[in-house]
Amino acid sequence: TRPDTLFGASFCAISAQHPLAAKLAERDTALADFIAECSRIGTSTAAIETAEKMGFDTGLKARHPFVKGASVPVFVANFVLMDYGTGAIFGCPGHDERDMEFARKYKLPVHCVVAPAGADAAAFAKDLETGNVAFTDDGVAVNSDFLNGLRSPMQSARRSQSWSLSASARAPCSIVCAIGACRGSAIGAARSRSSIARSAVRSRCRTRTCR
Repeated sequence: TRPDTLFGASFCAISAQHPLAAKLAERDTALADFIAECSRIGTSTAAIETAEKMGFDTGLKARHPFVKGASVPVFVANFVLMDYGTGAIFGCPGHDERDMEFARKYKLPVHCVVAPAGADAAAFAKDLETGNVAFTDDGVAVNSDFLNGLRSPMQSARRSQSWSLSASARAPCSIVCAIGACRGSAIGAARSRSSIARSAVRSRCRTRTCR
């Protein structure tokens, strides 16, 4: 998950072994069956690399930390490893082949936020957003507000991380969902108004004390 491509996020995904997934599955038999299928296929890196990318839309929405009023759907996905980071990612289909495959399968939007240096950004973005191949090379940030024009990934990643850290002290991003509003850093640090989500999300708190 590259911080310089956060403006290109079109979904978030948590591992099938994530505590929040387990809590949601207690009241959703379809999700429970999906988690069981993920376990049957296997959760090793090798198994995930070769398996078809599958996801289950939880109905939760993650509020974008940079774009006011924007949110993205939260999936349980078979390609997210619980032992990698916090078992939660954001997906940027325009600049990750795995995320592109997932987005096309589930009809999620593709946003171009990195373009080759010197390219016609508008034309390049149009081709990328309507195609099936992600752009994963270095370039310059586009369609990314305060990151525009910076070299990606180095300059824009540093700017993105710096802005995110300063902003988190002022106003944490949120997960807005059908069962409550979970406040905290994306997927991780959170406080839930829902008794279902509270215990699961709290266990993943890493960036600040839940309050």
